[in-house]
Amino acid sequence: MSKKIKNVPQLAPVAQKLQELGYRTLKSVVMLNRAVPPALLDAYFAPYDLDALLGDVNFRIRNKVMKDSYGGVDLANIPSAEPYDVIPEGATPLPPRLDLSWTTRKARQQAQRATCVAFAAAGVLEAAAVKLAGDGDPNAGPRYSPQFIYWDCKQRSDPEREGTSARVAFDCLKEDGVCSEEQFPYVGIKSTPEGGPDPSAAVKDSAGKARIKQYVRIDPKSVEQLRRQLHAGYCIALSFPVFTSWKANSELRRSGRVVLPVRGEAPARLGHCACLTGYRLKESVPGGGEFFFRNSWGADFGKKSKIRNGFGTIPFAYVEQYAVEAYSLVAASLSRSR
Repeated sequence: MSKKIKNVPQLAPVAQKLQELGYRTLKSVVMLNRAVPPALLDAYFAPYDLDALLGDVNFRIRNKVMKDSYGGVDLANIPSAEPYDVIPEGATPLPPRLDLSWTTRKARQQAQRATCVAFAAAGVLEAAAVKLAGDGDPNAGPRYSPQFIYWDCKQRSDPEREGTSARVAFDCLKEDGVCSEEQFPYVGIKSTPEGGPDPSAAVKDSAGKARIKQYVRIDPKSVEQLRRQLHAGYCIALSFPVFTSWKANSELRRSGRVVLPVRGEAPARLGHCACLTGYRLKESVPGGGEFFFRNSWGADFGKKSKIRNGFGTIPFAYVEQYAVEAYSLVAASLSRSR
C-alpha cells in the first residue's frame, strides 16, 4: 500500500497544495509528476521543485500500464440547458452520506468508443426502473442498450464526429425511447459510421414503447441541487472535462478517485459522462465532500474503490468548477408498465 502524503517528510513543504487538489498517497503524487508538464508543476508548487522533493522515489515506483480510456462528451457542442429545473427540498434534511449504488448494475466497459454518455444515461434509466419497481434488485430490472442510445444520438448530430452530449441522449430517450441490451447488444469496436449500424425496424419499434415522459435539467455546478436529486432517489448523468493528471494516473484510476487539475492544465477534447449514485460529506476532500459515480471504463477503474468495483469519486470542488451537464429523471418519467 502506498504511503499517505502526511507520512512522507520530504513532501511536507507541498503537502497542503497536494491535498487541495485531492492527492492522498505518495504513489499518486509520483504519477502526477510524470503526467503533467514540468513547467505547470514548477509554477504551481513554486518555490519548491516537486521532482527534486520526490528524489529517487521517482525511480522506485513503477506506473502500471493501463489501457487508454475514452471519454465521449463533445465539449465543443454542449446544448444550453438553461433555465435549469429547480429540485425542491425534501421532507427530511439531506443526510451526510447517501448511496444509491445498490440500484445500479455493475459497471461496464465502453472500450475504444466515445459512448460514455450512452452508458451514463442507461444507468440513470435502469436505476429509476429499480426504484419504481421497489424490489431492490437491479439485476432483476431492465438492462437498456447503450448501443441504441448512442446510435440514436448520432442521428441528431454530425454522424462522423466522436461523442455527443447528455442533453441529446435524454432528448432521444424522450422522443425515441430505448430497447433492451439483448435486442441491440453493445459493440466496443470503432465503426463507420460513428454511431454504428442501424437497428432493425423491430428494434426501433420496441424502443418506441419505452420512452421516458420527461427529464430534469439540473445546474451541473450546484452541489446542493445534485444532492437533493440523489436524496429524492434518482441517479444523475453528469458530464465534465477530463485532465491528464488523473486520467493517466494508474494509482488514482485503481482507487477510482478523480482529483482537481493543476492550474493551467488543459482538458482533453472529449469530456466524460458518468452516472452519479451518491455522495458523502468529508472535510478533507476539496469542496467538503465527494460524489460517487458508476463509470464505464471496465474493471481496471475503481478496482480498489471503497464503493464498488468500477465505481469512483469526484470532489464537490471539481463539480463546482468544471461540470458542464447534469440530467436525471423524476417519478413522472416512467410508467409502471415498463
